[in-house]
Parts: sequence; structure tokens; C-alpha cells
Amino acid sequence: MTIRAVVLGLVVSVFVATFGYFNDEVLRLNAFVGNHFPISVFGLLLVVMIGVNPLLHSLSPRWRLRPAELAVVLVFVLAACSIPGSGLMRTFTTTLAVPAQMNAINTGWHKNAVLSYVPEGLLPDDGRISQEVIADYLAGKGRPGRWISPAAVPWAAWAAPIARWGPLVTLCLVGAVGLSLVVHRQWVSRERLRYPIALVTSMCVESGPKHALGPLYRQRSFWWGLAAVLGLRIVDGLGAWFPGMIEIETEFRFDALRNLFPSISQVEGSWGLITCRLFPVVIAFSYFLASDVGLSLGISKLAWVLVGMSFYAWGIDSAGGGYFAGGPLSYLTFGAYLGLTIMLVFTGRDYYWRVCRAALGLGRDERIESTSVWGARVFLLCSGAMVVLLRLAMGLETGLAVLTVGLLFMMFLGIARISAETGLFFIQTNWQAFTVIFGLFGAAALGPRAMIVIGLVSVLLAIDPRECLMPFVVNGLRVADHTGVRVGRAGTAAALAATVALATAVPFVLWANYNWGKPNDPWATESVPAFTFDQASKSIDSLRSAGQLDTATHVSGLDRLKHVELQRGFGWATLTGLALFVGFSVARLRFAWWPLHPVLFLVWTTYPMNMFAWSFFLGWCIKSAVVGFGGIHGYEKGKPLMVGVIAGDVLGGLIFIGASLAYYRITGIEPRIYSILPG
Repeated sequence: MTIRAVVLGLVVSVFVATFGYFNDEVLRLNAFVGNHFPISVFGLLLVVMIGVNPLLHSLSPRWRLRPAELAVVLVFVLAACSIPGSGLMRTFTTTLAVPAQMNAINTGWHKNAVLSYVPEGLLPDDGRISQEVIADYLAGKGRPGRWISPAAVPWAAWAAPIARWGPLVTLCLVGAVGLSLVVHRQWVSRERLRYPIALVTSMCVESGPKHALGPLYRQRSFWWGLAAVLGLRIVDGLGAWFPGMIEIETEFRFDALRNLFPSISQVEGSWGLITCRLFPVVIAFSYFLASDVGLSLGISKLAWVLVGMSFYAWGIDSAGGGYFAGGPLSYLTFGAYLGLTIMLVFTGRDYYWRVCRAALGLGRDERIESTSVWGARVFLLCSGAMVVLLRLAMGLETGLAVLTVGLLFMMFLGIARISAETGLFFIQTNWQAFTVIFGLFGAAALGPRAMIVIGLVSVLLAIDPRECLMPFVVNGLRVADHTGVRVGRAGTAAALAATVALATAVPFVLWANYNWGKPNDPWATESVPAFTFDQASKSIDSLRSAGQLDTATHVSGLDRLKHVELQRGFGWATLTGLALFVGFSVARLRFAWWPLHPVLFLVWTTYPMNMFAWSFFLGWCIKSAVVGFGGIHGYEKGKPLMVGVIAGDVLGGLIFIGASLAYYRITGIEPRIYSILPG
């Protein structure tokens, strides 16, 4: 780990944390991060390997960035990618500021006094609406060509919210790094997961001592794949920018299925089966997956539509209750994540037990790496401190605080596992800590205050986990392993990068908000800030009509158990998801011929699989054909071609990110957006 790698990593991390938000929410250009395979980062990595490093090599071989140095920079930058967008800052300030304005115009909120249940100091100016704090935030105080001074931001009004939420967010980030260190050796050495993202990245950064280009770039098939897909993206991108030009069709519709099977329309998310969208980068990643994983992802939408049609025929309502309100669809996915957690603990029980004993000082074990032990200590300390903060600073009872923190880390662990095992880089969950706790307890047992605290924690830390930290870290650690960087040092770098990026992004985003006003992002600035308080207002109305509002407001401790009321579908849907995942996991462990992977039940109801299922299926078909006709030798020869396909897609996206930025800088007009991946 060289000084220039650390300095470069920190500098780029700060750039990502600030410019990433500016790009997404001020300029409204192509997403700078967007998912766990950010085009901006991996595109620039390819530029370094194809253009910058050969130039440095021609000057002096010692000047070029070595694979280990690139791995260190990647660890820094990937950790920072969790901050500027959907991972945090896309919704952080708006979730805290906008409710004051919504409360002034929403009669239901005002009638039920929902903001009065928010603990003191969690919202700027304690939720009061004022010109200086709220109105200026919404409209902005800057003028074209004239930015405001940082002193014009009402920092005093934001001091209390930042003092309460900042430590919680920091502990969550560092705790996720610690948990990543705990599972790393188990997943890499004992379970031998494929880590497709890390595998492709390691192939890209590999270099030799005597050549300007690494071995991958000396393969002709790599350039064939790159040229074909890059050409596709340039043609389609120009067609999107200049309507009327030629475009290459990558979307196909099978509307006849609705005529043959009318009940398909009753299944939520069935459009993912009707509409076939092909993404070359996804097809190529599928080539690197185990066959059962690729097949399971490929048929995920078909499987869900068949199950959904069966539910409809049996009179079972499987529709979701809204993004934040739970419902059978949400609980079904949560049950699968619960099953995943159980199976992860079961399969690694001996290893994790030894790590926990060593972390608690109950005995040393030479077979356990010190990085895993320290990772466990960091995770336990951070998660414990989060519980204390929720208890002392936000008034949430200890039991509910433990449950909230546990569900958050269970979500992050599940997403990281999906990424490490499948290479899926756009992952959503369909459930939140709030939806699970509300579904388990009900409004009467929770009460308005606990509901609002848990809701705000869920929104701020995990409302859209497509860019959450842990998958970035586990893939970064695997790349570090590949290139000979010590895992413990890489973990420290990830924690440092996330902390520095957070400390940089918060003041920058607040300044940007007060300069340009509330972002033009309806989901982040209108829907998300209302999730918690809309649900609280509906619950207060329901409790008042049932004569339970006073009891629910003052309920505490074990008395909550007297008022527990499972929400509709929570029991059967959670148990069904749990049984399906565990059943398929056991079958996969016991029968070598078992064709499907239980990851199917983690993703089959989610938006990303609506977009990607057909591409995974086509990738599985290609891999099966290559192995069938060419054997292992043919499969190995196909790897550079598929990495070239990924590189072509990434570089195509990077070109239009740069073109959009240049167009906006020259004209001041928002360009047409051409994205190679869904937003």
C-alpha cells in the first residue's frame, strides 16, 4: 500500500462524494454511481489501463500504477461510492428538511400532529417552518453565475440533526466494513464464492513487468467484444440524442402472452416477463456464474409470474401495500432474506463461532486470521453503539433498537452475499426494517413515536440499497486479495474512505441545497420524506377510531406484547419465503443434480430482475452452449471476449456521461439522457 495510492484514493473519494451528488441532483445527468458496478469508476479504470498506464510505462516502467496500487485506489473509491447517491445523500437532507413544509400543507399530518412525535433535535429547527431554514432550502438562494457563500447556510439549525444522525450513519458504515472483514475469509476460502465483479476487475488490472498492456488487453477476442458493444452503444446513444437516426433494437415485447393468459396482468411486476430488455453487460456477467445461479436468475420472472398467477387463482392477494407499507410481496422477500441469514450462519457456524470467541477474548485460534477477529470487534462495537444512540438520543427502547439495527445489517449482509455469489450489481430488497417491525407488531404495539423513529432510521440508512456500502467493500476486499494487498489494510482503507466521504459530502450537499434549492427529483424529495409520516398519520387515524391512540402513545416495555397484531399476510408470506429459501438450500447441498439456486427467492419480485432476467437467461444459454460444444477449454477462451463485452458497455456509458457533461457545460441546457443501465 504505497503513499501515492492512498493519496490518490482519498482525493478521488472526496471527488466522488461531492461531484457525484452535483452530477445526479444538480445537473441531472446520467447517474454517477447508480449501482454496485458504477460505470464512472470502472470506465475510468479501463481508461487508466488502456491509455494512462501504457503512457507512463513508455516514460518509465516504475511510473505506472501497479495492480496492487490500483486495488487500493479502487477500495477507497468504491467505499466512497456509497455516499453521494441512493446510498445516502440522495435522500438524506430532503428527508429531514421537507417534512416541515409538507406538514404545513397536509391536513392529515396537521390534524394528527405527526411532527410532535419526532424526538427533539432529529429535524432542522425541530420541524418548524421558517424562511431561513426551510423556504431557502426549497427555493435556493443562489443566482445564475453567482454561488452563495458557505456562511449563508443556516448551519446552527442543522447542528442538532447532524450531531444525532452523523454518528449513527458513521457507525453503520464502519460496522458494515467490520462485518465484511468477518465474512471475507469464510466466503473466499471455505465457500469459494465466485465474486464475478471482483474477478472481472482483477482481470482488468492485471499487468506484467515487461508489457505496457496487461495480458487481457493482448487477447484479440477482448477487442472484438469491446468493439462490437461499444459500436452498439455509440449508435444507440446518437439515436437517443438525435431522433430519426438509426438505432439497434435491444427491447422486445411479448404482448401476446397477455391475450393467452389474461391473469398475468394481475401479477405485480409481470411486465418484466412481457418486456424483454437485453443488456450486454449483464449477459457477459452471466457467463462467469455457476450454471444453477445463472439459470435461477434467468427464470426468476417466469417463476414469480407463475406463482403470482397461482395466488390469484386461489384468491390470495399477493400485491404489495406500497413501498413502505409492507404487504405479502414485501414479507415474502423478507422471509427469503431471513432464510439466507440462517443458512449463512449454519454453513459457517464453526468458523463464526471461533471468530466470536476470539473477538470476545475467550481464546485464541491460530486458524482464524486477526483481520476477521478485529472485524468482529469493530462490528460488535459499532452495532452496540448504534443501539445506545437509538436508545439515548432518539428514545427508542432497547429491544426495538436491537431489532432495527439487526434488520439493517441483515439486509446489508444479504445484498453483499447476492453480489459476491451472482455478480448482480443492481439489487433492491422490497422490504425495510420498518415494514418488518410494523408487520410483526402493528400500530397499537409500537405507538406513533417508535414508528416515526424506526421509519426515519429505515429511510435514511436503507431506503434504496442499490448503492449500500457492504457489497462495495466485499468486492474491494476480493480484488485486494487477488492483487496481494493485505485484507486488513484494505478494510481500514474502506472505513477511512467512507468516513472521509461522509464528512465531505454532508456540508457540500447542504451548501448545494441552499444554493440551487431542492433537487428536481420527485421520488427523493416528495415521496421518500413522506413515507414515515404518511404511515404514522394513517396509523394514528386507525388507532383513534379504535379507541387505542392513548394506550398506544404510552405503551412501553413488555406491555407492547399485549397489543401485538400481525399485519395482513405477514405470517404466511414470511414463512413461505423462509421455507422456500431453506428448502432449496438444503436440496442444493444434498443433491449434486439440483438445478436451481435459492437466490431466486431473494430477487424474483424485485425491479432489477424485471429489467435483467432475460439478459441473465440469454447469458446462461450462451455459457451452456460454449461448455457443451467447447468444454472447459472453450469456456476459458471465451472469458476475454466477455470481459470485452463488459468493457465496451462500460466505455460506451462513460462516453455519454462525458458528452452530457460537456453539452451542459457549453450550452447550459440539460441534454437527453442515454443510460446503458436502468435507473
